Amino acid sequence: MGTGQQSLQSPSLSDSTSSAKGKPSNETKPPVEVGLVIAGVLDTIDREAIEAARRRLMVELESRFADFRWTLSSVSRTEIDIARRVDPVVFLDDGQMERDLHQWDFVLIITSADLIGHHKPFALGVVSRTIDLAVISTARIDPNAVELSADDESRIERIAERLQVLVLRCLGHLNGLPKSLDPNNLMWDFDNVIELDSMTEWTADQLNAMTSNLRAIADLRLEERMRVNTRSKFGFYARVAWSERREILNGILEAEPWLFPLRLSRLTTAAVSTMLVLMMTSETWDMAMSQSISIVLGMVLVSMCGTTAYVVARQQLLVRRQDRLLSEQIAVSKITTTLTVTCGLATSLLTLFIVSLILSYTLFAQPVVEKWGLSVQNEILFSHYVRLCGVIAAFSLCIGALGATFEDQSYFRHVTFVDEEL
Repeated sequence: MGTGQQSLQSPSLSDSTSSAKGKPSNETKPPVEVGLVIAGVLDTIDREAIEAARRRLMVELESRFADFRWTLSSVSRTEIDIARRVDPVVFLDDGQMERDLHQWDFVLIITSADLIGHHKPFALGVVSRTIDLAVISTARIDPNAVELSADDESRIERIAERLQVLVLRCLGHLNGLPKSLDPNNLMWDFDNVIELDSMTEWTADQLNAMTSNLRAIADLRLEERMRVNTRSKFGFYARVAWSERREILNGILEAEPWLFPLRLSRLTTAAVSTMLVLMMTSETWDMAMSQSISIVLGMVLVSMCGTTAYVVARQQLLVRRQDRLLSEQIAVSKITTTLTVTCGLATSLLTLFIVSLILSYTLFAQPVVEKWGLSVQNEILFSHYVRLCGVIAAFSLCIGALGATFEDQSYFRHVTFVDEEL
């Protein structure tokens, strides 16, 4: 549970003043709630810098996006035990728990631990659109990391400034903004900490895009529009899948599941090894070529559903401490995660099918194929090769899923959830 929760909210405006100016009162503005989770025990410098950054962020967000009623809450989780260097995915469960508990729109976890990068030597932060969450480290944005003579006041000021930039960069990503080629833009893909100091602006197009996305997020959530006593779990998930289809699709695209075969080496190794063994076995050719197309399609479908369910369960991708809660945020996260894994495995299946089709059609002479495919009464056609490779791909994917269980759980969760390392 979070402790020491504090909130900053947009100041209330009187209805009379708002009406006189023709502007909506603060109470009628759509709300956007952002949560800051302070993970672990921080020193005085970091605590003061985070509080300073929090106040600046409130001013910045209210200025840039005045059409919304902003709430910036802070929860201290001092009981979280962190090492000097940690994998950022260890914070995901706690972040999701706090987000579900407080019904925040976005959650930002701030830690003093140095974050381990899987695609970079180190990471200042990671972002996940799948679960509307980001993890940010203060370890390397402290001037003391490179300039031991910096005094406390300048350290607090610089950490606060850089932390503000990182938070805005993460919020931009979480709202679907692409990277920018302008070094002064907040969406610049920076290479080092020093570049954060020059990242200060958003373009008008970026602000409009963020405003549009924030307006959609600020709408009443689906569970608030439905009568609690009439909603079923299946019906609720179906409605969420349809109403939030764009958000789900964006989350899947950010996760880049088509790179699963390259990123998950154990899965790919197991699947390819199985494919090669099956291709060199005459019984496989005889059995597969004699099957009907409908049976082959059924095998492919069963293998896809079975491997997706197995991998999701084995890697504990949907395990949550608030599993009894039924909210739109939780539903979107679970649907996006499941479909991301499904798309990743579908990519592996398609790759196995294409490779096996090319190899079987080009490397095996016709007399050998006719001898191995004894069950085929008529001439062996291209469609028989398609059936063969469909069966091989289905079996290979199943064995590949077993290989995926040997993937480090932290790394698998990183591949599935993390869109970008900062």
